[in-house]
Order: sequence, then structure tokens, then C-alpha cells
Amino acid sequence: MFGFRLLGKGFFCKGLRRHKGRYGQRRIAAALGWNRKKSGAVDEADGTESPSYGRKSLPPSRHGRDIGTPPQTPVQSPKAQRKKWLTDVTELKGKDGKLYLSPILDLFNREIVAYAMSRRADSEMVKEMLEKAAPRLTDKGTMLHSDQGVLYRTAGYRELLAEHSMVQSMSRKANCWDNAPMESFFAVLKTECFYNAGELTVDELMKQIDDYMDYYNRERCSLKLKKLSPVAYRTQLAQSA
Repeated sequence: MFGFRLLGKGFFCKGLRRHKGRYGQRRIAAALGWNRKKSGAVDEADGTESPSYGRKSLPPSRHGRDIGTPPQTPVQSPKAQRKKWLTDVTELKGKDGKLYLSPILDLFNREIVAYAMSRRADSEMVKEMLEKAAPRLTDKGTMLHSDQGVLYRTAGYRELLAEHSMVQSMSRKANCWDNAPMESFFAVLKTECFYNAGELTVDELMKQIDDYMDYYNRERCSLKLKKLSPVAYRTQLAQSA
């Protein structure tokens, strides 16, 4: 038993170090091919502390609509990749100012297709994001879903979508639940990347985001993607097609 615990602790701590303490028991167990009970036993027996992130939930009456009611703009998980994308902007505070992040998320495998960062939340940032994402388009008609923010209602934004044969989709007014997967990604990003990072300058925030995006797409396993990272899941399906 002592040998098992010592070996288990070694693997468990290695997993925590590799993922910079971002993995909890479930993901460490998935990465090592263990069940959660085994990883929990090693965690408890050796005093190794894996992170635990609290999740907030709202009662149905405060959601503004019945949870089971589908949104007017359908954004369910697609059967094919690069058919439905989501986008939004989030604000991050640095020691010397604010940084805005504008990513595009593929609903198929939750991969970040492209992103742009700027000290100003303006149309140039959104344009840069779209230009970076354009080479990933394979067919006409890919839907890009967003909220009704002013950045997505400009003539320039709509012209750029048309130029790349994309279809615009927008959430209902004052209803963030239509874009929930994007909001979920922002929560994961801020929890795993910044809440424990201390005070950083805007330049340091940008470097941290670049590193995290590569990690998120290529290394961070998702329990909803057969315990694979978004890129590994996409690659596996492409090889089996």
C-alpha cells in the first residue's frame, strides 16, 4: 500500500505540475487513466491539494426564461466542425490599464479558432479576429454568433462577414444564455489563468493569454471530448473519417 501511495503521489504531483495546478481530481484522473476514487485517495492520503473551483448558479426564476426553452437563434452543438462559431469580448484589468480579449470559439469541439487583444474594445480588434479566423473556413455559410453589442452591428463587421461568406447570428436582447458556451470559456480562462496569477501589466497579461490559448487548445483535456484536448479531438476525428 505504501508503494502504491508513493507511486501514485509521484504521478499525481507530476500531473499537477504539468498543468500548473489547473487540474482538479477529475481531470488528473482522466489524464492518468484513473478513476476519480483512486485520484481522491492519493490526494487525501498524501495531503496533495488539487484545486477546487466553486461554481455559481441562479434559480430558474432569475434566468429570464425557462431553461428548457430553446433560444430563437439555434446554437446547439453542430454535427460538423467549423459550422457554428461563437464570439464575445471580455475585459481584463492589468496594473497599467485594461486589456480586451475577443476570441472565436468553435461549438463543435470548444476550440479557440482565433483571437485578438487590444487596449481598446473597438472595431479594429474584431476585424483582426475575423481576419485571423478566415483561413480556417472550409465551406460557405459558417454561422458566427454573438450578442447584440455595438461591435457586431457595424456596417464594416457585416461586410467582412459577407466577404467570407459567413452568416451572422445574434442573441436576444439582454440574454447572455444564448451565448453560454462563450461565457463558460471566459470563466475557465479567468479561473485557471488569472485569478491566481497576481497583478500583471497589460503586456504580461497578453503573454499569459498567448501561452494559455495554446495550452487550452492542445493540452487541456475536456471530459466532454472523450478526455482529449480540442485539437486532439478534431485530429482524431479527421484521421478516422
